[in-house]
Amino acid sequence: MLKNPVLRKFKESVNNTKKVRTAEVNKKRNQITITALVCGAIVLFAFPALQAEGLRNPPPGAFALSRLGGKLAHVDDATAVFVNPANLLDLDSKSILIAPALIHIDRDVDADWGGSAGTIENLKLLGGVFAAFPGTSDKWAWGIGISAPYGQSVVYEEDFAFKYLTPHFTELMLVSVTPAIAYRFSDSFSIGVGLDLMWSRLRLRQSYPWQLATGESSSADGNMYFKARGTTVGGMLALNWDINPENRISFTYRPSFDVSYKGDFWIDNLPSFAPAIGVTENSDFRTKIDYPSIWTLGYGVELGEKWRLGIDVEHLTWSNFKTLELDVDNNSVLFPSTTLPQYWKDTWTYGIAGDYKASELWTFRGGYWFIPTPIPTATLAPNIPESDISVWSISARRLLGHHALELAYALLDYKHLVVSDNINPAFNGEYDMGAHVFHLNYSYTFE
Repeated sequence: MLKNPVLRKFKESVNNTKKVRTAEVNKKRNQITITALVCGAIVLFAFPALQAEGLRNPPPGAFALSRLGGKLAHVDDATAVFVNPANLLDLDSKSILIAPALIHIDRDVDADWGGSAGTIENLKLLGGVFAAFPGTSDKWAWGIGISAPYGQSVVYEEDFAFKYLTPHFTELMLVSVTPAIAYRFSDSFSIGVGLDLMWSRLRLRQSYPWQLATGESSSADGNMYFKARGTTVGGMLALNWDINPENRISFTYRPSFDVSYKGDFWIDNLPSFAPAIGVTENSDFRTKIDYPSIWTLGYGVELGEKWRLGIDVEHLTWSNFKTLELDVDNNSVLFPSTTLPQYWKDTWTYGIAGDYKASELWTFRGGYWFIPTPIPTATLAPNIPESDISVWSISARRLLGHHALELAYALLDYKHLVVSDNINPAFNGEYDMGAHVFHLNYSYTFE
């Protein structure tokens, strides 16, 4: 009988998968297969752990953060390159914008079986740089930006309660270089298009219980490390319809894309019989992540000279992320399956936001945005649990001649989550999350 409650719970979890191999193999191969079944959950729940609002980062720039619920029609700085490139036509002068962000996010899990965990290294940095340029006539404008639209970083103590079931270190980074151009067809209609040139990196670290394979409690855990990179190309279409000078309807569309990741897998502390069953310290690692298409419809109205109000509705097709195929080459023997169910759901997000121009120097903004989670509780994992989020945001902007500073803050209020139907019963329990986002913009407008 296993005395360690964590290992005991993992073994009970494995019994629920009912995926035991039936082939007749030698004793050592049987032992490694048992370990594989226990650790099937390692891979099975590794990648759902990347999700936080469906893998997306907060939007780039203080304007987009503070006007999150209604930004599309009114974005009026260089971040329009990414948010709505048709709005580049609203900018009269060349400008550059630097948008660093600081995020604090924490997660706490209390499993029904008694295990608990909380994240560490909860401060994260993001950033973006954008430039906008008017064309040779008022019909053209263009710009370019660098941002990180997707990515997460989640870290637990290496010896945390779920160390054999989910990574203690998870990092997804996706950087996009986005050139964009806008054209005005008439006083009422304009279009913008953008090209997203993307580079992404995925890293995971997790423990492997060799003691279940060797039958010896003195066996050291294996340390698994997944590392891979990939590139892809995406795009964006934006349309503006100015009903009259005060009212605008905007629409943007980003098609779905996927990133094929290629890299390496490592595992150490191999037992002596590992080579006999084809396990090596290093092998190739390949996987693919499907990202959603996103369309957004926004309405903006100017209420006199000082007030503006916007309403946005957004649809994300996360349902294209049904399974995740993993390939660690010869080391696949460590895991019972490399086809992992995800079962994500499409989501609708919506919100309202506005701003007030108090003077020629000061502008204040604020808004609300509701984000339902795309992740069903059946495939939720402790390393980034996800629930529905209410986002409350504000900002203040100060104009200083050609310079401008804007500080924005957003509170991400996650719904308390109780999970009782997870396909790994070890993950049933209560989940609490919270996040704070700070954006500080510096922009310079040329003559």
